[in-house]
Amino acid sequence: MTALRILAATLAALIATIALAANWHRAPADPHHPLKRVGRHLLHRRQRRHHRRPRVVRNHRRNPIVTAPSIQEHLHLTEADLIAEQVAEIIRYENRNHPRSLQKELGPSEIGHPCSRKLVLHIIDAPECNPGIDPLPSEIGIAYHARMERHLLATNMRLGRERYIAEQRVTTWYAGENGAGDLVGSADCYDIDEQRVLDWKILGNTSMDAMRLHGPKVSYQRQVQLYGRAYELLGYPVKSVAIVAIPKSGTTHGIKAYPYAYDPTVADEVQARWHQLIVLADVLGVEKNPQMVAAVEATAETCEFCPFFSRKPDGSGYQCPGPGKPMIPAPTGA
Repeated sequence: MTALRILAATLAALIATIALAANWHRAPADPHHPLKRVGRHLLHRRQRRHHRRPRVVRNHRRNPIVTAPSIQEHLHLTEADLIAEQVAEIIRYENRNHPRSLQKELGPSEIGHPCSRKLVLHIIDAPECNPGIDPLPSEIGIAYHARMERHLLATNMRLGRERYIAEQRVTTWYAGENGAGDLVGSADCYDIDEQRVLDWKILGNTSMDAMRLHGPKVSYQRQVQLYGRAYELLGYPVKSVAIVAIPKSGTTHGIKAYPYAYDPTVADEVQARWHQLIVLADVLGVEKNPQMVAAVEATAETCEFCPFFSRKPDGSGYQCPGPGKPMIPAPTGA
């Protein structure tokens, strides 16, 4: 009898609940009316069952784990952007680690530069402040030099004899024991038949136009004469030297050559000037007081590519704004 009473009470409660759920929207307007409260609870329970919130992954401290957007998402980079950057980074990395980039000692291509201030900063191993030079032009030049070497070796095989000596490691002058102070470089080409030293210059449109208008730069002329001295020291006769400008874009018809008679006194003058600059750096004490570098003459020749060039020098003495401009900034308010 007791069991029947419990069953009857349960069925009555169930019927009442169903009635409330079916007619809750007909309840009085009062939101606190019991019929409204019960019906609203049942409806919200049904909605929660069918519309569950996304699960939030939590760590062991019960704090939500926030996932930051990737760099690609943050910068809105496309797949094409990523591919281009990967290729560019390969070029930049290999250029930074190329033996020519890691070389600290100056070679024939730099030691004849007309700017004495630049050479003195090299002598004291000043820190570079102009690293923003893009490596692509240099990479194209290095690659084309290797290509020309293969062309010359192939020409020798076609002729059945050695006419051209390509990419020869040479020493322009000897300064001390164990090679200390020697001026060493890589000469592009020596023509045995013509007794001529050739030096390639792989140039963009702007540089090609400047060379056609003004001729080769002083540093180029001194460099090729230094290579002439180097081949003379190897025992080869040298009658002439030539700078060969090859355009990066255009055709072979745009190649220009600038021949000069070989002049051994040029190499002597470059060597004497280098030794004088070493003495000057020591007399001025620029290694301990780099601001004294301002007393050294500066000459404009492609300043924007100089590793010590800065439009706004910091006054340390290691940064040069170019000839005729103060290396030490004026005090604020002056």
